[in-house]
Amino acid sequence: MTRRRVDRAFVALALVTLALAGGPYLAGYHAETPGLRFAGFVDNPTDSNPYVSWIRQAAAGRVMIASRYSPEPVGAHLFNLMTLLLGTLARITRITPIAAYEAGRVLAGAGLLLVLWWACGVYLPGRGMRRFAFAWLALGGGLGWWFVLRGGQAMLDPPRPLDLRVPEVSAFYSLLTFPHLAASMALMVVAPAAGWTAVPRRARPAPLSRWARSILIPSS
Repeated sequence: MTRRRVDRAFVALALVTLALAGGPYLAGYHAETPGLRFAGFVDNPTDSNPYVSWIRQAAAGRVMIASRYSPEPVGAHLFNLMTLLLGTLARITRITPIAAYEAGRVLAGAGLLLVLWWACGVYLPGRGMRRFAFAWLALGGGLGWWFVLRGGQAMLDPPRPLDLRVPEVSAFYSLLTFPHLAASMALMVVAPAAGWTAVPRRARPAPLSRWARSILIPSS
């Protein structure tokens, strides 16, 4: 039996991606003052705060949770697997709910990067092509930033370009924000890639690899 070596380029790029995603959080905590506290979110606190509330309830031992941010009384009839797991983690490790939320974001993000690397190997031949595709998927996310740098806005999309306000559109934005988005994206990647591996190699359409090889980079 031969042991497969871990691709160092993948490991390095994955660590850089996770570090970039964690940078805004470190900056937020570093910018705290005696009168200002960083809440622990870099996007959409109206969603993040309820998630942390659910984690806190799960950490207290509840399986069914209540909505504490509703203007009307809501009974404990909600179930959320993500917050249940993170709440259990908080209870076992005795960390705060927000720390459990951050841990979930990092773990889900790392899992998404692993799945993307695996899927690139499933679809594309050659190490060089696989690395390029992984980098594209891990760090790509549209050109909305270009409009922002130029002081403009994307057409028909005020006040921010779509790729800068909808985390689901890219892997990096997903692992930057919510654990469940990174986890769900990983599952969506796994499903078709697993189906592709079930197809015998001789029955797979050859144009896929030829097309990918012609528009990306030469296989190493």
